Amino acid sequence: GLADDAADCNAGIAMIKAELDKKPAEAIRTKLDKALTDAEREATEKEYDECLEAVEDATEVIKN
Repeated sequence: GLADDAADCNAGIAMIKAELDKKPAEAIRTKLDKALTDAEREATEKEYDECLEAVEDATEVIKN
């Protein structure tokens, strides 16, 4: 539901920030910065599905 999506979105934003705190390589940081910007913007607009897509993008970057 919407509340779950909002919680997942906020957890995702926190996860991206935690990864950025680890000072990743520049190429990764650039992608994470973009994902974070997108996720935060969508969260502000309460577009949680789009926020989660940005979080998913970040997760892909972190995994690879």
